[in-house]
Amino acid sequence: STGEYTFPYGGTYSLTITLAATASAANKTIYFYAEEDNGSGWAIRRYSARSRLLATTTAEQTLFTASIHFDVGAKTRHNIWASSASITLNSVDVPGTTAGTVTIPALRVSWEGGL
Repeated sequence: STGEYTFPYGGTYSLTITLAATASAANKTIYFYAEEDNGSGWAIRRYSARSRLLATTTAEQTLFTASIHFDVGAKTRHNIWASSASITLNSVDVPGTTAGTVTIPALRVSWEGGL
């Protein structure tokens, strides 16, 4: 899980989840779906699921995006998993830069919007 986010304002938000994933075997997939809590407990957002088949041994930056309306105080969390243990998420230094100064994170969650 990515952890929980509580919306301080109601409105439409844009979500971007970025994964830096590498598969060490062929035909491996990463999956994602979201859950929402409007005060009565966690519920899966039925059509939030996404998947991505990864190329073997190639570091890929994968994006999941969505625009979603939330009420004030609603919470969300996101579940990400792989079809096999042969997929890893790794932070990667950008080539041509000094190591440790410009890094692509293994996982990044970004929300924009509201009001």
